[in-house]
Amino acid sequence: MIQSLDDAWKWYTAVKTIAYDMRHLAGIWDEPALETVLSLDNRLRHRTAADLKDAVNTILGTDDEDLNDLAVLVLFSVFEATVRARAKADVDRETALMRHPAVLSAIKNLKDSIENGSFAKITEAYKKMDSDLTTQVNQVRKFRNWVSPMAVVTSLRIVWTPKPRKAGSISTSSGWPSLKRPEKCPRRSRSRVRRSNVP
Repeated sequence: MIQSLDDAWKWYTAVKTIAYDMRHLAGIWDEPALETVLSLDNRLRHRTAADLKDAVNTILGTDDEDLNDLAVLVLFSVFEATVRARAKADVDRETALMRHPAVLSAIKNLKDSIENGSFAKITEAYKKMDSDLTTQVNQVRKFRNWVSPMAVVTSLRIVWTPKPRKAGSISTSSGWPSLKRPEKCPRRSRSRVRRSNVP
């Protein structure tokens, strides 16, 4: 289970490594020596190089964009949960001695807002501590919010329709919607997950 940013980053690098390894393996899949070994395995004997290449392209997308977008979604969601938990812990510590019913009611509402309310309002509260960092967090948050429905549909395509998508959109079958980048959406490169050292 992904419970920390370290866990999320390990997941991303592991998936990327496996995808890259499968892409490399697909290039030598039909070599006689390897084919002899694979024919002995009940699971792999029916795989083809084309199957592996298609699966890799489905996971990575164009220039790794699909996987990177999904990584932004996962990483920022973990980051958001961490900030919410820490903010709630701070409130618990600062209000531990409060006893007045009206104050306790206000504290309860505050905790509910921290747990379930707008994350933008939570980050705004930290703006005086570090305005530049808060602005950067908000930029990534906006990108995460834009990429969320695309990541969900992409994940469904991996299950339902493993056909490669058309450039610039996520086209799906069986009545699934087709999503395109909004004209005013920030450029993908500004919020791209940083490149890992995966070969």
